[in-house]
Amino acid sequence: MKYKKALFVDLWESFYDRHAIYTIGASLNQVGVEVDYAFSKQDKKIIDHIRTTKPDLLMYSAFSSHIDLFKAFDRKIKAEFPDLFSIVGGPGVSDKAAQILLRDSSINASCVGEGDESIAHFVRTDGECQNNLILTSQLDQPQHYNQYAALDTLPFPFREPVYRRDSLRAQMPSKQFMAGRGCPYKCTYCHNHLEHELFKGSGKTIRIKSVDYLLAEMKEVMKKYPYKTAVFQDDIFFINKKWGIEFCERFPREIGVPFTCNIRSNLMDEDVARSLRDGGCIAAAWAIESGDPELRQRLLRRNMTDESIIEASELMNRFGIRHRINNVIGIPGETSKQMLKTLELNIKAKPFLSNAHIFIPFEGLDLTKYALSKNYVSPENTKKMPETFSDRSVLNFTEQEKDFIQKLSLLFPILTRFPFFYENKFIFRLLLRLPIFTLSTIYQPVHLIFWSQMYRVSSGLVLKLRILRRYFSYGA
Repeated sequence: MKYKKALFVDLWESFYDRHAIYTIGASLNQVGVEVDYAFSKQDKKIIDHIRTTKPDLLMYSAFSSHIDLFKAFDRKIKAEFPDLFSIVGGPGVSDKAAQILLRDSSINASCVGEGDESIAHFVRTDGECQNNLILTSQLDQPQHYNQYAALDTLPFPFREPVYRRDSLRAQMPSKQFMAGRGCPYKCTYCHNHLEHELFKGSGKTIRIKSVDYLLAEMKEVMKKYPYKTAVFQDDIFFINKKWGIEFCERFPREIGVPFTCNIRSNLMDEDVARSLRDGGCIAAAWAIESGDPELRQRLLRRNMTDESIIEASELMNRFGIRHRINNVIGIPGETSKQMLKTLELNIKAKPFLSNAHIFIPFEGLDLTKYALSKNYVSPENTKKMPETFSDRSVLNFTEQEKDFIQKLSLLFPILTRFPFFYENKFIFRLLLRLPIFTLSTIYQPVHLIFWSQMYRVSSGLVLKLRILRRYFSYGA
């Protein structure tokens, strides 16, 4: 076998579990490949790691805004190791614009969509690309994709390489899991609609692990890396009501720790809320996105009413489930009045925590195409992606409007938790006069405190300090 050692590379430091690495790593491990992991913001550290461990295969996972970062890193590597084969995957390579960016890169291949089977086949055949794995030299040729793996046939996600190299992730009091893959919705600001188009006819989009499989996977992790909370990071956790009720009945008996998940308001009813509570759900994240019904329905394709939003929040509050609401502001053509309607609907919903992320026009998204067609963003600015969702908008707002958007984003968790600061117009205007640097300095610790309280993060002082350091380093 030509490829015996694979190294997954992260060019930043976070404390989130790396599900793509776990699943692809499991498939590689199953065919006899030694799997390793390196992470750092400093290229030199990773290059030194490569010199020491001498892998045969480099693996990157990227958003479209990270493609240039990995291209530059790969050029450095290939200058010293020209024969080292590199593959980039992740949501950033699932659109044509990203594929165009890769044509002039030294990265050897890209994996579009799921890579469990394609990458294992590549290794077994000493370099044959099929289905979702495409050589950079063949990007201009017609492609056939085969997206969807049957989840219960795959090996359990392989966490050991990441946890061995990153003791903080291994010691985190919570561990993150995926109960399934796929999202049935086609929100215009999310890459899921791209995958629906790209893999049309490739099989069942939404797949959920059987309850037996998922609980067995969680027990296996608990044996090696005990956790106090389980975090399910599926886009929508309770997407199948029958499955969800069975899971919530068995989970307290077989695992017995609290859990958190992501839900959607139009799927929430009293049976679901009760099952979540009885199953041990202590917190749930969901999205309103916009408080303006016209923007939410027409432009974002969210297809939910104000009434369903308030009903869902009342159910969670009644059943004692703390909840976090996600929103997006700085939508193409959005006015300050519409942004404040989003704030007001969040206040009415009474969440434990709310975020307002600033819209980033990632290439290929329907909302980005709309913004380009209406001149809300210039083509040049779609190449200058912000690093975080609280960075300054790159859309063609006035500088005054951009100030307002960024300040509202930074103030959002405080204003929803303490509505008095918004309802008292003198205080609200005063807060908006504060410099962005000051608001950003306030936002980071406040958001971290609210977040840790919501998810009931429990750990010793040393671990808390390590988490805090990583949090600020990552810019979460």
